[in-house]
Amino acid sequence: MLYRPLFWTREYANLHCDSHKILNFGSGVIAVSSDDSTIIKSPGRATFGGIWSDYPLTENEFSQFLTQFRGNFPHSSQLQISLPPEYFWPEIFLPQSYLLSQINSHSYFEVNFHIDINSKIDISKGNRKKQRQFIESKGDVRIASKSSWREIYNLLSENRLRRGVNISMPWEIFEKSLLKLPKSFQLWQASVDKNIIGAALTVKIDEKTLYVLFWGDSLQGRQMSVVASISKHLIEYCKQNFINILDLGISSVNGEIDENLARFKRNLGAIESKKHIYSVSLN
Repeated sequence: MLYRPLFWTREYANLHCDSHKILNFGSGVIAVSSDDSTIIKSPGRATFGGIWSDYPLTENEFSQFLTQFRGNFPHSSQLQISLPPEYFWPEIFLPQSYLLSQINSHSYFEVNFHIDINSKIDISKGNRKKQRQFIESKGDVRIASKSSWREIYNLLSENRLRRGVNISMPWEIFEKSLLKLPKSFQLWQASVDKNIIGAALTVKIDEKTLYVLFWGDSLQGRQMSVVASISKHLIEYCKQNFINILDLGISSVNGEIDENLARFKRNLGAIESKKHIYSVSLN
């Protein structure tokens, strides 16, 4: 039996109550949210969706899944499935992408960025310079102490507010994730002169994949490009712990790429892959 990644486990679902449900279908499981009675989304409160199974689904098994799903959600008109990026368990999810493309579905893809730890990582000259300056300033990146959690949450929240958006995780879930699943969720702080100027919340999705759920900086950290130093530290952490992929998330919205954000991640050494989203009619 294959190791089940975090987003398809009940331990993760318990963090989010009814907004992230794990449903069993034959040999597989799917994580869904039913916040809107007409549209069911997979995943619920997670980044990757689709059906997790120990082997690729056949066309017949996938048809049975849709029939059973329609029976469980008779009042819903649409299932929206956001599959993982193409690097993630391709033997499980690429066949699903093909099967979804063959039925009555609408699709597009987001552009995801990840760092392949086992390949040559091409970090820009500017970021390498900023990383050296951070070290020369006696900068330090480490796991955050519990006493700093709220301060770091506020830093991440304020970082998003400066960009005109709200942080997508309430403090209560942020704290609960770190307390309940400490082997999966880790909070990192970057400091200079004991001042926290940057931070990241990472999620170990499976044994080989570390996902950056949030990262950000203070105004001082922005001047030092501290996220580049956080990235460098996470790359070293992955190497030391035999983690193959550092996932930096998507750089597009509804298929429209944010070129500035994409360039920022490329300069950290990230490469792109597609993250397909399918909308399936349940009628």
